[in-house]
Amino acid sequence: MHVGAVQPNDRVLIVDDLIATGGTLCAAAKLIGELLYSVHNVLCSCLENILNV
Repeated sequence: MHVGAVQPNDRVLIVDDLIATGGTLCAAAKLIGELLYSVHNVLCSCLENILNV
């Protein structure tokens, strides 16, 4: 993330294209929470084998 990319009261969407343990998503939410003062909602949705190839 670039310095100054997120300001207080901004709304942020975190997209993690590979969720194995959730560690990256949790770290990103924690960082955003520290920068924005609060995290209101966290939604995790996983799609697996949608192409069945």
